[in-house]
Amino acid sequence: MSDENTIQEAAKAQGQEAQKVDWRSGLSEDTRGNESIKNFGDVDALAKAFIETKRMQGNSVHLLGEDASAEQRANQMMELASKIGTAVPGEDAYKIMQDKLPEMFNNEMANAIVAANRPEEYQKYTTPEGIEDVGDQWMKIAFDSNLTDAQNSAMLKNLNEQTVAANTEFQVQHDAALKKLHEDFGSAYDDRRSAAHKAAKMMADKTGVTAFADAFAEGAETSDTFRLFAGIAAALGAEGNSTARDNTMDVHTNTPAEASKAIAEINNNNKHDYWTEPAGTSYRKVLDDKMVRLMGESRSH
Repeated sequence: MSDENTIQEAAKAQGQEAQKVDWRSGLSEDTRGNESIKNFGDVDALAKAFIETKRMQGNSVHLLGEDASAEQRANQMMELASKIGTAVPGEDAYKIMQDKLPEMFNNEMANAIVAANRPEEYQKYTTPEGIEDVGDQWMKIAFDSNLTDAQNSAMLKNLNEQTVAANTEFQVQHDAALKKLHEDFGSAYDDRRSAAHKAAKMMADKTGVTAFADAFAEGAETSDTFRLFAGIAAALGAEGNSTARDNTMDVHTNTPAEASKAIAEINNNNKHDYWTEPAGTSYRKVLDDKMVRLMGESRSH
């Protein structure tokens, strides 16, 4: 670059700098020294700032004081509505406010905001897909609690998920308990359940407590209830469950544990009728048939 060009560029830069300073020279001394304009390099920058300020003024709302009248407050709400398109925040804005300013939701304004976002009447709440109709009572509570439709749907979904999970867990536990009952009682399961049901009905007749009998009738008895009344039935029928000549081989169906115990008692007693009864008698046949049955019951599950 030549010396002449260098001189020209320097002069141009100096002229621009002078222009930036000189634009304030026509202002009064007080205005010229005001801090608000000292950072504006030229008139164009000042004009742009002025235009932006006017634009912001046009979109601003002057907050009323505590002594404002009801009419003034109403007018302000109308002014606010004209500027943002609605007098209250929408769902998304409401959630942001709820997350960031929880203290706002402890006063009457918060209730008004929430109420404005709920349906006009409780019948207009929507039920999420896959969830059965929860009825008017629930919807009325949601309405009185100022829940928005989205909040109500979220609560219903959450409750439904918890209910499904609880029912699934209950069913798993119920199935496991039922499987254990079948394993413990084996082929005696149906026999013992029938006896337990009868014992429960006997209790209902004598005490008026029908819950246990009803559970058996509906197939909804628990494992503990089954075992309790099966034990009661066994105790009530113990005296009539043996033959005249054989106390160890009862005529009712045995559980695997009971059958195994009865077989062991026979095998460990060489004076038992099973070992001493001559072949060919009718009682011999009864003993043989019962031993076969005991062996089958000891293996049943």
